[in-house]
Amino acid sequence: MHDGDVVYLNEDPSKPLHVSHVNLTASNIRNIQSQDRIYPSPIHGDGVVFDTGRAVLDGNADFLANPYPGVHAVYRVSNVPLDRLRPLSAKANLSLRGGTLASNGEFEYGPRHKEVRIDDVSVRGLDLDYIHAAATAASREGPGEKVAAVARNPSPPVPTLIKHILLTRSRVGVINKVPGHDFHLFVDGWRASR
Repeated sequence: MHDGDVVYLNEDPSKPLHVSHVNLTASNIRNIQSQDRIYPSPIHGDGVVFDTGRAVLDGNADFLANPYPGVHAVYRVSNVPLDRLRPLSAKANLSLRGGTLASNGEFEYGPRHKEVRIDDVSVRGLDLDYIHAAATAASREGPGEKVAAVARNPSPPVPTLIKHILLTRSRVGVINKVPGHDFHLFVDGWRASR
């Protein structure tokens, strides 16, 4: 594919998630019996994410693996504006403003092995609040239980390792809108690293 477009329309069609100038190449696509975790087809992809970000992916795939294709690749994204994710973050009671993302790492997703290894995640200029309200407290018990179950699982569906996270020039907070218990707790100008 050369100079393609990928668009995701949420509830508001005026704010699509748009990846433009998408280039994808794959070669050596053959109907062979490949060995476990051997990916015979070189792949490359790149594109512009949300108008200003850049994404690049290089690796190998087995498009004919059973029961579904497998891929092993390294990725790099830079200058991705997180503000574009506002409609999706609002569904999780997150108020998201600003912020840019850069990250690089490696992943493998195939019939016999799944793993994500993220070397670096860097977020700059993020303004993020979690909003807690009485009306949403009851509805959040189900998702909260699911998150807790995933955290306790010693064998998650896709093991993920993040080596380094850097958060700079950011404000992260919690807003409680329960009547009689209103507060806004936040950390401003935050620089955090792990």
